Amino acid sequence: MRLELAWAMAELQRAWQEGNSSRQELGNLNVKLGHTRQELAVLQEEMQEVQGELRASKSTVSSLRACVNTDCCPSGWVLYRGKCLFISVSRKTWWESHHDCRMKSAQLLVQGNWPTWTLPQFLVMSDDMYWIAERDQNPHNKHERWDTDLYKGSWPKTCARILSNRMSYSNCLNNFSWICEKPPDLSSPLETL
Repeated sequence: MRLELAWAMAELQRAWQEGNSSRQELGNLNVKLGHTRQELAVLQEEMQEVQGELRASKSTVSSLRACVNTDCCPSGWVLYRGKCLFISVSRKTWWESHHDCRMKSAQLLVQGNWPTWTLPQFLVMSDDMYWIAERDQNPHNKHERWDTDLYKGSWPKTCARILSNRMSYSNCLNNFSWICEKPPDLSSPLETL
């Protein structure tokens, strides 16, 4: 009887230790579960942000697709990489080119977020040079100063131009063709559809 009692006590002791060990494991698993839930909440939040950006991108893409078949760009302009481009056939100075773009409610082409200068293939194959604007150049802010400087004879000496996707500089008084840009009118295709 004593032997059975000792054996039962040993079994009870082992079961108690296993129970404590299981409780500790359960506690550790609960802590891990809490961390996993936090990570999941963060991932769900990030996923919602990405889904929102995706919806916005889809909307823009569908507008631009509609833009291809409707009048998002004025007549004589081409839609390229989400911009309406006007490519002149005449030649003017940089300032006259800039002024012409402003009269068209546009600006000289600026590189923007493109990794390199990329133009439609027919322009890349051309030997013509085109006046453009530099990314940090804001002629609208310089307009008054340049008008005043023009009378003083201190016109900027060099301005940006592009030839076959390569930007360089030339005397601003040279006569080249130019490229204007403006955003497409995305409201008209939606109304048309």
